[in-house]
Amino acid sequence: MSVINDLYNGKIYPFEEIVSRHKDYQKINEKISEIRKYFIDKMSSEDIKNFTKLEELIHEANSMDTYENFSYGLRLGLMLAVEIFTEYKSAETN
Repeated sequence: MSVINDLYNGKIYPFEEIVSRHKDYQKINEKISEIRKYFIDKMSSEDIKNFTKLEELIHEANSMDTYENFSYGLRLGLMLAVEIFTEYKSAETN
């Protein structure tokens, strides 16, 4: 099957495929979890609700940023491909 067909049919879901390969990624996430637990353990139930809402909003904003980065990268890649292909075809006819 083609990439376009796989993407259209949901066989490719970029958001799930993009995982950091940085060597410190796992360690940083573990530290985030530890610090989160530290604060949660010290908070009142009302503070926990507000903290959870804050985390949800941060996640939502990060998702928006991720989408925009993906969208820009895709458009830029396509513009490069079109330019390269156009110049290649132009050079071929000369």
